[in-house]
Amino acid sequence: MTLALSAKLNADLILYGLPPVLESEREHLADDFCDDSRELFSNLRAQHFSAGEPCWFHFCIGEDPLGKFCLDRLSESGVDVSGVKILPGKTTGITVILPLAKQRQILTYLGTT
Repeated sequence: MTLALSAKLNADLILYGLPPVLESEREHLADDFCDDSRELFSNLRAQHFSAGEPCWFHFCIGEDPLGKFCLDRLSESGVDVSGVKILPGKTTGITVILPLAKQRQILTYLGTT
C-alpha cells in the first residue's frame, strides 16, 4: 500500500534572540533563525518510511522565491518533489515563530495557493 500525503506547503521560520518585549513601530533584530521545514519533512519521511510503507508527497506552492526555497529544503531532506504542483501567479505561505520568554508568538500568512 502506498501512502499519499496532500497539503498546502508553507515555510516555517523561527527567529531567536529577540528582546523580551517587542515595541510597536520599531525594528527588532534577531540573533539567529532556523528554517524548521527541513526537520519537519525529514521527520515525516522517516516516520512513514520506517513503517515500511512507500510514501509520496503532493504539495501545492506558489511560483515565487519562497516556493523555490521550500522546494530546495524538501529536496535537501530527500523528499521526492516530483508531485509538487507549482501554481503560477500564486504566493507560498509562511509561518514566522517568535519565541519570547516562555511563550511563542506565531504569525502566519496563508499565501494564495
